[in-house]
Amino acid sequence: MRLLVAITVGVAATVGTSQALAGASAIPASVASGGVRAMSAPAELGAAHRFLRLTAERLGLMKAVMESKWLSRSPIQDRAQEQRVVQGALAITRKLHLADAGVRRIFAQEILAAKEVQLGWGTRWLNYGFPRDIKPPDLTRLRGHIAALTPKLIDALADLGQLRCHPGARVTLTRASRRLIRTPYVTDRRRAVIIAALLSVHRVGSSCRG
Repeated sequence: MRLLVAITVGVAATVGTSQALAGASAIPASVASGGVRAMSAPAELGAAHRFLRLTAERLGLMKAVMESKWLSRSPIQDRAQEQRVVQGALAITRKLHLADAGVRRIFAQEILAAKEVQLGWGTRWLNYGFPRDIKPPDLTRLRGHIAALTPKLIDALADLGQLRCHPGARVTLTRASRRLIRTPYVTDRRRAVIIAALLSVHRVGSSCRG
């Protein structure tokens, strides 16, 4: 019971906040290639789909993360790790001239979705028992896999262009998210909020006017 309380408190303390998640120090391809790209709407939509697929891949690792935390009796929430991760992400996105607010918002949703997935597995195991044949995964190695996805996520963000300005983008992406993000314990509400955050990402000084 104490474990469930620790899990629940760890998630509840952050749901609805703008805490951010993800981390890496590598520079994505869009920086190395020299910066802003002129993109058509189909290409921008493709970048959004790429981001959603990477999000699904990232969330798919959360079962193993929760296994490690369950076996080590560690809480889901790790504020220090989250802070390191977001600062690493911002160090990359600032080189791409992406506005901080949108970046923080989308990674906040990444972390909340990750915690909800972990909470879902933890609740399941509390109710039905933890599988006996699972060996504790290496959390440090798992975090390395997660961190390796961050430059790819950011590269997709850099390629969004002005997708947020296209009529119908939210509806189209919300529908796509149901197909692309099928991780257990990810709700339609969370998918919708991820899409809203994704469409808040923009370059510094960009506008939908004119």
